[in-house]
Amino acid sequence: MQGIEVAPEGLVEYQAGQSCGQALFKVNTGTRDHEVSNLSWDWEIRGRNAFLIPASFVKNQRDRLVVCNSIAMSVINSVRGQHSERVFTFRKRPVARMYNTAWKRARAKAGLPCIRVHDLKHTFGYRLRAAGVRFEDIQDLLGHKSQQITRHYSAPDIDRLLLAAETVVELRQDPTLRLVRGGAPHNFHTERRILATQDLISA
Repeated sequence: MQGIEVAPEGLVEYQAGQSCGQALFKVNTGTRDHEVSNLSWDWEIRGRNAFLIPASFVKNQRDRLVVCNSIAMSVINSVRGQHSERVFTFRKRPVARMYNTAWKRARAKAGLPCIRVHDLKHTFGYRLRAAGVRFEDIQDLLGHKSQQITRHYSAPDIDRLLLAAETVVELRQDPTLRLVRGGAPHNFHTERRILATQDLISA
């Protein structure tokens, strides 16, 4: 995919065009499926590598700040100008969801039919923990309820979260990193999906 700064392997390798971009964006931002599918250019905070998603599009009904590390921004820049409203489209039309035919086909070709779209969000969270990012920042990066960031989203808040999000880019260079500091998976099957997703997305 032109404009992407990394060469993704595994599951992403079997996806093409916007589908590949959505997967890379999601695993580097921790966004939910409908947040990625509805992502709009009007929500972009220009010059800050971030988007502010309105509460009506967020699960917990609160405005959500999404910061973009270098990989996520390369995805954004690769599709800039392709559509006047939506960031991710297919054949110039908005996409309804990531769990579609392209995703199912990619899972089958990769030999990992159990991987869910939501596992990309979990993988982002696990990488943040493995990098030693503090719990409060992880909560904010994953869009969970947090008291540390107000609705104003000051520049220092965004800068701090950008630095935290960039740590997962550095972790991608160490494929042997598997242990997670500061928490355990919900269950064994969840752990297997997380580790499998890490293998799929890691370059």
